[in-house]
Amino acid sequence: MIDTLAIDRWSSTGDSWLHRASAPAKLAAALGIVGALVVSREAAPLGFVYAVLLGVLLTSRLPVLAVLALSLLPVSMSAVFAITRLGTTWESALVIVEKGAITSLTLLLLVSSTPATHLFAVMWRAMPAT
Repeated sequence: MIDTLAIDRWSSTGDSWLHRASAPAKLAAALGIVGALVVSREAAPLGFVYAVLLGVLLTSRLPVLAVLALSLLPVSMSAVFAITRLGTTWESALVIVEKGAITSLTLLLLVSSTPATHLFAVMWRAMPAT
């Protein structure tokens, strides 16, 4: 089960460089990473992106094991889908799993280091008026 209270606590009480970064900058970075995943097809660059995200996690003062455990939950679904790609190449299956891991860790870092009210305030400005 995902502990939303813990994620909320981490986002609102943390004091690291990642927590102090602006919500628009973090949201733009997350969107950029996810957008890059859409066009990426090679395993090695994706491995580098995941390594950079692990570096961000290690320096963010977030609980590393808890965040990694939460980020790996959706990867199991990616792995199931990757099994269907084993008929092509191992690399294509690996790319699917890497994309799931990167997306999950990226968005978990975003919500674990930014209070929800700050994220919604940024998104509110971009939404059309009713």
